Amino acid sequence: MFEFTFSPAEAQLVLGFLASVIIPFIVSFLVRPDTGKRTKLAVAIVASIVGAVLSQYAAGELSGGSVVVAALGVFAASQVHFASWFSGLDLDVSLEAIGAE
Repeated sequence: MFEFTFSPAEAQLVLGFLASVIIPFIVSFLVRPDTGKRTKLAVAIVASIVGAVLSQYAAGELSGGSVVVAALGVFAASQVHFASWFSGLDLDVSLEAIGAE
């Protein structure tokens, strides 16, 4: 149907962006409503590292320094997504309730 062919640099950007959008959902779904902020931060950091490794692997640039820089970028972007639209819609509260069931 649709066929997308990305260059390695484009794949890196697309996967990094998708990771930054998905991370607020992952964090909210995996933690309980009474979970502390430090635990939520730890889950967000781990998810950012996983997203960074995937994006760097897709670009063929899997090295320590590039993963650290990409993880910082993904984490920062995920925090911007969370602050700008995710928490304003109360999606975090809804997903935490679903994850707690």
